[in-house]
Amino acid sequence: MKNNPNVDRLKLARRQINRLKTMSRNLTDMSIDWDGLDGGMEADFEALASTVEAQIKTHNEMIDEWRQ
Repeated sequence: MKNNPNVDRLKLARRQINRLKTMSRNLTDMSIDWDGLDGGMEADFEALASTVEAQIKTHNEMIDEWRQ
């Protein structure tokens, strides 16, 4: 990776993936907290977690491109 011109992008994306994974876990936990209390809030947090998971997938795809 020393000769890769995208080394800074790769480092940043990897750090952000870790942060996004934490966010997703927290949002999932928050959704579970609302289970049985408020279905709307539960669904909202599930949707947010899904959005974060989609961004993780996007980051991983970009990382694959930058490695080449």
